[in-house]
Amino acid sequence: MCETRLKYAAGIAMVQVDSGKMTYKEMVPDRFLNDMHYDLYENRFKELFLEKDSVSSFVATDSNHHVEGFKSEGENRLRENDCELHTICLVEDYQGKQIGSKLIKKLTEVFDKQNYHKMIVQVLTGNAAKKFYEKTGAKYLDSSRISILGKVLEKSVYSWENIKQIMNSK
Repeated sequence: MCETRLKYAAGIAMVQVDSGKMTYKEMVPDRFLNDMHYDLYENRFKELFLEKDSVSSFVATDSNHHVEGFKSEGENRLRENDCELHTICLVEDYQGKQIGSKLIKKLTEVFDKQNYHKMIVQVLTGNAAKKFYEKTGAKYLDSSRISILGKVLEKSVYSWENIKQIMNSK
């Protein structure tokens, strides 16, 4: 696991697109999924990594430096003085192998050094990742509605009241 660098942008884009198409297949409009392209996301990630201040990211790679998964985080988009987990994406073959847990621990270490104590994540209500977040100690906080290409979806907000619990878990 290492801090994200521009050289991983293509691999991260592949993970984002592939996992997004798999995860959101039944939830979001097909047109949204069909518009997810590797080159589009690679360019987005390159731009994001160049704006280093706004986002911190880590990538998990195998021994051949192929991207297994990544996570990104930043300032909380809902409340002040908290931080937010924006994304954890894993290649399907690497799910269930504790990579997500390692990524979230790394994230909380970064936030702890920045003196953040609480963290949230926003997830589409139908996303199975909710179980992962609950397993790491997140509690349901609130919900809201969003529209993706005219389809109204519910988004759940989960909160960790003390990120040290994640850092200290096994």
